[in-house]
Amino acid sequence: MKITILSLAEGLIDLLNRLGGRANRGWRLLVLGSLEMVLGSRHPLLAGSLVRLAEDHIGDEKYVLAETLLKRVVRIQKSHFPEDHPRVADSLSRLAGLYTRVGYFRNAEPLYFQALKIRAKVFGLEHRKVADILGDLGALYKARGEYKEAESFYHKCRNMREKILGADHADVTATLDAMAQLYYDKGEFDQAAHLFQRILKIQERTLGRNDPALSKSLNNLAVVYVAQEDYARAEPLYIRAGKICERAWGPGHPDVVKTLNNLATLYKTMGETGKAGPVVDKVQEIQKKSLSAVAR
Repeated sequence: MKITILSLAEGLIDLLNRLGGRANRGWRLLVLGSLEMVLGSRHPLLAGSLVRLAEDHIGDEKYVLAETLLKRVVRIQKSHFPEDHPRVADSLSRLAGLYTRVGYFRNAEPLYFQALKIRAKVFGLEHRKVADILGDLGALYKARGEYKEAESFYHKCRNMREKILGADHADVTATLDAMAQLYYDKGEFDQAAHLFQRILKIQERTLGRNDPALSKSLNNLAVVYVAQEDYARAEPLYIRAGKICERAWGPGHPDVVKTLNNLATLYKTMGETGKAGPVVDKVQEIQKKSLSAVAR
């Protein structure tokens, strides 16, 4: 009977995971309750569903509930696996990510280093999962305003990812983007612009010149040029980003509005009120249509 109930619960969890979404949270809780009755509260099969519930809570900004669940996952993994098992490292890293998100940096830092130590021991010093933790530590130190440490970890992460995954991999561009944002925050605009330019070249080569992913990079590079007061180079980037977004998602998409607002602000900064006016009018027209659609 125990095996039959367990098999049923596993099947339900698999179905709910395939469906996804917060609408299934109640069902997931029901299945978890059934599993706990059969297996006890610390069975490793519970961990995956607890993590997904925690992710739902994070999405709802219910961080205390998420922390409780993620701490429970850590306890479950530690009770069933050795201290240096990859699943323990994953659970520690996940909890550290939550702490970083809410600004509990002192709580996050030792958890990341514990996870890093485990992954380096299990997978070796040059592994994708090791690189992930290095990037997480870079983000932690950046959020804490410790830019020298952040830069060091981002460099290590980028070098490792380039070696393992290749220079054009999406994980590499994500690291380059994080580094560029760091340089922008430090006021090192030339460095930031160089990295954003590199990201654009990679994305154009791997995704094509009109992929929606380029719009973010175009906007980011334009922002750097604006900070450098190089308005002539910023303008065509905003225009191109807006066209890509509109082609991909339609004229009413929030990213289209955001890019148009950036362009209008640029024109005002340049004193080009004649150019700013039509852009502002277009934004207002989009917003009116959006409000009319909601009111119907």
